[in-house]
Amino acid sequence: MIRQNNLLSSAIKGSSTILILVYCFLLFEIINILSMPFVLGKAINGMLSQHFFWAYFFVLQYALNGVVVTLRRQVDTKLFTKIHNKLIFQVISQYKNNQTGYSETVARVSLLYGVVSFFETDIPSLVKASIQIVGASLMIIYYSKLLFLLCLFFLLPLILINIHFSKRLAKITKQLNNNIEEQAEIIKNGSISEIQQYFEVNRQSRIKQSNLDAFNFAKMEILSVVIIGFAVYVLSISHVKSPGDIYAILAYTIKYSSGFDIMPQLIDKVVFIKDLQKRLL
Repeated sequence: MIRQNNLLSSAIKGSSTILILVYCFLLFEIINILSMPFVLGKAINGMLSQHFFWAYFFVLQYALNGVVVTLRRQVDTKLFTKIHNKLIFQVISQYKNNQTGYSETVARVSLLYGVVSFFETDIPSLVKASIQIVGASLMIIYYSKLLFLLCLFFLLPLILINIHFSKRLAKITKQLNNNIEEQAEIIKNGSISEIQQYFEVNRQSRIKQSNLDAFNFAKMEILSVVIIGFAVYVLSISHVKSPGDIYAILAYTIKYSSGFDIMPQLIDKVVFIKDLQKRLL
């Protein structure tokens, strides 16, 4: 069977080199995008003085980003479909060796799409959000130390809110995955009333999960609005006058705060992966 903490490592075994290459492309893409407000701010200030070096540099930067994204997407599908097939084979092998039941096996094969999605979309999103928050805050120092300190202050409520969210979400996720593992057996052997009850319980669990996601997302949005509001206030009392610098400050503040928006979705997937891994011990 797949041992504890080896679910992800077993998935990438033999594909680590190409996975590192994919994430290097991703890292370049994120850093390139993160630097764009700075470059565009310089370009705006330069064009007002009839200097176009930064403007042409921005065009080149934008084109290069398109090339890197294209290359990464070409490699993505080949890599992650290979990982997916490897995980499915491991789960089916457990069934063939009589270590799991048929209903559990069918459910876990379906759930494994979530593991591949974790590699393909969620880890990149996590990397993007982390670099976006850290990178944007560092760029904010260049323009305003006061705004940087305010942004730093809001990290504490962000962490506390999401710790509370993850604990509540773990209980609901466990219930949903329990239901999925029982689904084939219920449909095969259950009465009509038992099947109706099963799907109603499943429906109520999904509603709870959706409500929890929505409330946590709303909290992240409130934090974002407050941060952007502080950025406008700092601009109103600062000596920043050039249009390019004003644009860059607002752009980096928005990038910093929008990193918070990704957190609920990422916590969703991390909680899901942890619960799935326990089932594959």
